Amino acid sequence: MAAKFIRFSVFLLLVALIGLAVWQLYITRSIKAPELKALPLARIAVIQVTRSDIHPFDQTTGRLQPAHKSTLHFEVSGNLLKRLVEAGTVVQQGALLLQLDDADYRDAATEAKARLQQEQASQQRDQQLLRLARSNAQLAQAEVNRLISLGKKSLSSQSRLDETHQQLLQLQSEEARLAYTVNTSQQRLAVLQSALKRAQRNVQRTRLTAPYAGRVNKVLIEEGDHITPSNPVLELIDDRSLDLYAEVHGATAAALKQGERIEVSVNGTRLSGQLIAIQHDPDPETFTHPIRIRIPGEGLMPGMLASARLPLATLPDAIVVPRPALLHDSGHSYLFVVKGNRLERRQVKIGIHSGNLQVIHAGLNGDETIVARDVAALTDGQQIILPDAQ
Repeated sequence: MAAKFIRFSVFLLLVALIGLAVWQLYITRSIKAPELKALPLARIAVIQVTRSDIHPFDQTTGRLQPAHKSTLHFEVSGNLLKRLVEAGTVVQQGALLLQLDDADYRDAATEAKARLQQEQASQQRDQQLLRLARSNAQLAQAEVNRLISLGKKSLSSQSRLDETHQQLLQLQSEEARLAYTVNTSQQRLAVLQSALKRAQRNVQRTRLTAPYAGRVNKVLIEEGDHITPSNPVLELIDDRSLDLYAEVHGATAAALKQGERIEVSVNGTRLSGQLIAIQHDPDPETFTHPIRIRIPGEGLMPGMLASARLPLATLPDAIVVPRPALLHDSGHSYLFVVKGNRLERRQVKIGIHSGNLQVIHAGLNGDETIVARDVAALTDGQQIILPDAQ
């Protein structure tokens, strides 16, 4: 009895499954398969590719710096006696900025001067003694000659001749010594004169003066500080002219000429600057070439941001397209070329750009028609509506 019940239950389950499958087939038989829709016709703006002479430029930015900037040091040691300027003070060339206590240096100069004067007096004395020694030697020589002459004709004492000859030798020795002293006096005077000049320069070195007209930017010491030559004491700048410092790549650097005029913009104001420096050997880390462009500093401040328009080499008969016509994808550049009523996505090799124009080096002929803008949503082979058909 139980076996019959189980077989009946299995039969009912199979019937139910078959019925469910039939119902699903009935439900799904009216569902249609999805249809692929064609892309809508694109309405585009086109442009004829042209060739023209391009006068490209590179745009670079940088900070303005003073034309001259110096960190000044004293050349001698001492205590600061006077601080005569403050940050922002405008000074002329040669103006006194700082002064050390110079008492010791003035004493050294006085001592050197006294030694020189003493040597000069000694030189005059030795010259007079040399003249006397030469006269005495000449007299002694004459006496020796006379005694020798008498010795041949009379019974003059030989001892008198020997004594006179010995005096002659002593006088000649003194003459030689004085002659050496006089002859070397110029060297001794030169040494003492150098010492005096050095001492006088040290007195002057206690006074720090402006090497050029400019503006004090920093004063780094206070009155009473002990200063050594290794201590920076003051920073001086010349901001009557300012330099735009920037770094450019090799192609740009190669097109520039030292001394040429460059247009510089600061806060929307255009100024005429001069290229005064190009570093031909690039920086070993960045492989860029530092340049400096000098502009008038009136109304400007160091540290302001400025931009320069750098002229590059002219490209004759170049193929150019509007920059919005380019599609950049995965590191490559593409243009959409019009072929009949469809588009061809074509990879191109680009060069430099000049304003809104992009130079094309390869991949495009000079007489083709391309899409001028709004290319992000376009695809290769897409059907289009030409402007004449709109």
